[in-house]
Amino acid sequence: MNMNYSVVWEDDGVSDRLQHIEHLFENAGEAVAVKANNKVSSATDLLSSSPYMGVEWSGKGRRLNIPALKISLFYSVDDEMKEVRISRMLHNSIRL
Repeated sequence: MNMNYSVVWEDDGVSDRLQHIEHLFENAGEAVAVKANNKVSSATDLLSSSPYMGVEWSGKGRRLNIPALKISLFYSVDDEMKEVRISRMLHNSIRL
């Protein structure tokens, strides 16, 4: 039986991810952008199998830090729907 949760990217999260990868592509090249995108995909794979691995964040959900990229995924978990919903992907220098 598959206990994995599905990972859903909300619109703001998709926009954040695209902007981050495009920025890397333009400033550091394709190889760096692809590697970063793969790290984000690996992190979402981990969330699918372990949705509570991120820390609670300000009562608004959870936060998973990806130190190699200096970014965090902000997300919520819906146990009933078996979903992880990623709302934002932001550089760690940005404070919400």
